[in-house]
Amino acid sequence: MKKILVSVLVLVMCLTAFVACNPTDDNTPDTPDLTGLNAAKEYLQTMLNSESTVTGADFTRPATLRNQHGDYTVTWTLDVTSGPAESIVLGDVVDALQKFNVDEFSSEEVIYTLTATITDANGNTATLTYNHKVPAFALNSYEEYLAGCEANDGETIYTIKGYVVGVNADSGSSSKGSLWIVDADGNGYYAYAPTLDASVTESREAINAAFPLGTEVVVKGTVTTYSGCLEFNKGCEVIYTGNSVDPSTLPYVDCTELFGSASSMTDAEKLIGTQSTRVALNGVTMGEIDGYNYHFTVNGVDFICYMNIYLLSEEENAELVAKWNPGGKANLTGIINVYSSKYQIYPDTVNSVEIVTETLTDAEKVARQKDLLTLEETYNDNFTLPAGTWANVTWAITGDGATLGDNGAVTINQTSVEQTVTITATISSGEATDTKEFTVKIAAARTSFIKAAINAAGEDGTTTEDSYIIVGTVSELDGTYSEQYGNVSFYVADAEGNNLLVYRYNLDDAATIAVGDAVAFAAPIKNYKGTIEAVSTFTALDIMTLADAAEAGLAGTGVDGTVVYGYVKSIDSAYSSQYNNITITISDGTNDFYCYRVAGGEDIVVGEYLLITGTPSAYKGAAQMAAGATYSRSNVYVAPETPAPAEKVTTIADALTAAVGTEAELEGTVVGLGTWNTQYSNWDVTISDGTNLLLVYRCTNSELGIGDVVSVVGTIGAYNNVNQIAQGSTVTVVTAHVCTFDPADCDTPATCPVCEKTDGEALGHVDENPADGTCDRCQANLQQASSQVTASKTIAELITSEGWDGNTTSQTFNLDEKVTVAINGGSNTGKAYNGDHIRIYATDSPAGTITISVPDGYELVSVKITTQVGTYAFLYLGEGTTDICNVETAVSGQSVVLNSVKNGDNGKQVRVTAIEVVYRPVA
Repeated sequence: MKKILVSVLVLVMCLTAFVACNPTDDNTPDTPDLTGLNAAKEYLQTMLNSESTVTGADFTRPATLRNQHGDYTVTWTLDVTSGPAESIVLGDVVDALQKFNVDEFSSEEVIYTLTATITDANGNTATLTYNHKVPAFALNSYEEYLAGCEANDGETIYTIKGYVVGVNADSGSSSKGSLWIVDADGNGYYAYAPTLDASVTESREAINAAFPLGTEVVVKGTVTTYSGCLEFNKGCEVIYTGNSVDPSTLPYVDCTELFGSASSMTDAEKLIGTQSTRVALNGVTMGEIDGYNYHFTVNGVDFICYMNIYLLSEEENAELVAKWNPGGKANLTGIINVYSSKYQIYPDTVNSVEIVTETLTDAEKVARQKDLLTLEETYNDNFTLPAGTWANVTWAITGDGATLGDNGAVTINQTSVEQTVTITATISSGEATDTKEFTVKIAAARTSFIKAAINAAGEDGTTTEDSYIIVGTVSELDGTYSEQYGNVSFYVADAEGNNLLVYRYNLDDAATIAVGDAVAFAAPIKNYKGTIEAVSTFTALDIMTLADAAEAGLAGTGVDGTVVYGYVKSIDSAYSSQYNNITITISDGTNDFYCYRVAGGEDIVVGEYLLITGTPSAYKGAAQMAAGATYSRSNVYVAPETPAPAEKVTTIADALTAAVGTEAELEGTVVGLGTWNTQYSNWDVTISDGTNLLLVYRCTNSELGIGDVVSVVGTIGAYNNVNQIAQGSTVTVVTAHVCTFDPADCDTPATCPVCEKTDGEALGHVDENPADGTCDRCQANLQQASSQVTASKTIAELITSEGWDGNTTSQTFNLDEKVTVAINGGSNTGKAYNGDHIRIYATDSPAGTITISVPDGYELVSVKITTQVGTYAFLYLGEGTTDICNVETAVSGQSVVLNSVKNGDNGKQVRVTAIEVVYRPVA
């Protein structure tokens, strides 16, 4: 097309010239005035010169121009010379602007030519041509995402593109709007709680409307592994591409064989690669129903089909639940989710459960029903025995602790001690029959704090020495508030029906007490002529009702130290000796409250009353007491001791064990300096008492040097459970370090044993006759002594000069023209962070290493790797075991390898801030 256009122009020019030279033509046209057209062209050219040649998003160009000579039309054309043509197309002309539509998510780079044809009112034209490109959109591979999640990389930004196959549409959940995504290769991703406009998450309908299944999205954010679940962190960004596919075309991956080879629900080695994908499981055996958990087995291994309102509505889940037939066979489809490191299936359509028809004999039905029958070990409340689903079941009870009623209803007969009963099931179908026997415990009758206080009363006329905790509801006022004495008497009751007279309750809020109020206080117990009373000195207790605690947790206003009270309704996760905790649900008879991973609890039993102290919170829309709460079953009130003010710590040893917030005023010797932060004017300083090390975080004194004795005034902070001096301290020099050098000769470079500086001039050796090549004082060969060379660079310098970032690994670079440094390891080692350090991961496979080399004719003398100080990994030389970080270490030969090694459980990476190498020519 370009060649034809040139030919036409040439032809027009020739014809024009021909006509102009014809001597017989009296109507020769005037030369057209192109002043205005050229001015318009020059203006457009100036504007285009300021535009970027890289067009990564939609853009516009002018479709009309105007100057003092007139109006001009600009017609735009584009010619794609490389890459998919659909990634850059002409759009409409709107408001005198030509639109260009760019696919900013193009997986390939697009090279194209943009031509502007400017036309004046007389049809004269001028053209401008520019070369442009649409950059390829940079995406991370699934393998990179997987590695980032498993490494808990909370700093690097990852970007993926895929199609929405599931969305948490429960607007009441803390993870509302979370997405399950699969890419074109079927790999699964989970975007947890992305940042969304409030209008998107206000209802199930709004969330579903925002994320139709099959919508193509791009997700950007940091990644992690949370309790076994690979995910984008909360607050990740979701970008819509505008494309979509029919969700029915996104296949389900048949994982029946994969699940069948797994050893348990937590077998990450087998199942981790299937996370967040759409899977199909064929011929599974449906199991028991436990709340929202519908158990099923594959090859004898138990898994869970979790039917909640995350992906489907209550009505849709109810339709699925109605199909569930324990003991039968089904084909399942859904999305694999991981919760508490357990792999489970989230149904994603109303057809996720497909019953597989079976033909069973009567004996098989009886056997299947027998396998399905289970009972609890202990009962504290009345319960109902299960009916048969595959065969008829009749029940019988032996023992005084429980009575069987109609339709399997069981009434328990509690006494003051635990009882045991035998419950027998007779299972029959046709001529086949069998039995199954259970031995269950009937818990002792509950003893509330009020009942225990009543039981503590002595003989008539006595008052207990101890005060007892009373928690309950005002059931009746015994008279009215006395203005004269400032008190009121009332009865307080609990969920068990125990009632206690509270005599002349005389706290400040006594006048406001009314029937139905929740009260919590401590008081002695008196027996007055056979009436048991709470009397004398009353102490108000800050105990929150379960209803109020749940409300605070859901609202996000729960505070640490909140105390709640109730009886143990159920043990939801048995006591773990490994983690020393237990998960329970407590109740006040009306409201239930879930207490997650309460510390201790090995001896907690269903039915007993407890005080739980912790932080009300919420998880996935449900209120709970957060992990780490404590409990007490004692109802004897012990007044809290007023803590003595913490003494100021004056030594580094005491600072390392002091409570966070304690004031510190101490001295130490500077043994480590981080990189000075020019933006914030501070650095991390490590001080020592000769045995212990203490980090002074973000010290603002820039004049410090290694070996200085300093005074530090500040407060104790902590990072990763290691104490440090918190930011904001004052650090002053008590005694400035003065270098000393030994030995004082020219053969061996002088090294200060404190700060390790090498400074030949500090020897004081002055050569009066340098021409003879020897020192006049010690006769050493000065030429040889001065031949050592020091090469050093900070990582901040290298990050700038080498262009490293968080995706850069396995760097090789030069400290100077002789020294080569190579950093190698797995997929993490060598990543740059914060502009001032790189990380060498001891957990890589292989573990990260630093190799330092000089060419033939030179040998290494020493190396010094400066690192951040803390509970990090460290380096050792070759096969050694000594940490060489921050220490000038003598080496030899042309090449040395420094290996990384973990420091305990948490120290996984070495954080290098500078590298210094001393070398010399070989004689």
